[in-house]
Amino acid sequence: MRRSSSAGEQCKRNYVYKAVTEEDRWIVQFHAPTLLAWDAHCNFQYVTSKGFARYMTKYISKAEPSHIFNVSEGNRYYHHVLGRRLGAMEVIYLITGETICNSSATVNFLPTEPPSFRSKTILPVSQLLHDPENPYYPDAIEKYFRRPHGNDFEHLKYEEYYQLYQVRTANSRVTNRAIRDLDGRIVIKRKKPTLTRTRFLKLNDGESFFYNRLLQTKSWRSEDELSGPYDSYREHYLPMKHY
Repeated sequence: MRRSSSAGEQCKRNYVYKAVTEEDRWIVQFHAPTLLAWDAHCNFQYVTSKGFARYMTKYISKAEPSHIFNVSEGNRYYHHVLGRRLGAMEVIYLITGETICNSSATVNFLPTEPPSFRSKTILPVSQLLHDPENPYYPDAIEKYFRRPHGNDFEHLKYEEYYQLYQVRTANSRVTNRAIRDLDGRIVIKRKKPTLTRTRFLKLNDGESFFYNRLLQTKSWRSEDELSGPYDSYREHYLPMKHY
């Protein structure tokens, strides 16, 4: 073991360990005081390249993991959902024994994938039998296309719609601020805009990137309108990039 001794490095220690076994080559850098405080491993590295900003943006804007379960009381799926996957921040609070802070600020994650790439949630069997031609729940983009008509809605972009309005099922309790969209769902104007986030996309993500850009550029009413007479979303977006 070796420790740095320069005057400017009094508060920093570099530990060098001899690799005794083959598995030792997988040991990564760590900060010893933090390891002892958490009683757990944490990888510490200096990041100075321009890729740091891109990595952090991608990390905080990635989609939450999602799965479909047939949940019923007393079975293993039910217990699996109860023992859900914990987020990093929640794990840190639990390890350190600190009280988890509650926040009233919510963030609504919105899908931005083209129709052929978006995940779908299957309707219950009773609804499938009633309408077998439409076997999936409508997603956020489909609900956006079916937003109400009127001056307040015609020019709303995708994220703006969900920032300013809350969409509920058709049988929800109606309030004085509620109106209905083109499919009968309840739409309520929020007292304060909420936060939204979408998947981080790069140019090399191809059509997903340009589809997302189109959603951010202007308002739309259908997938046909969004795709237009073009062979790709890229061809549709490039002439519009100066909007």
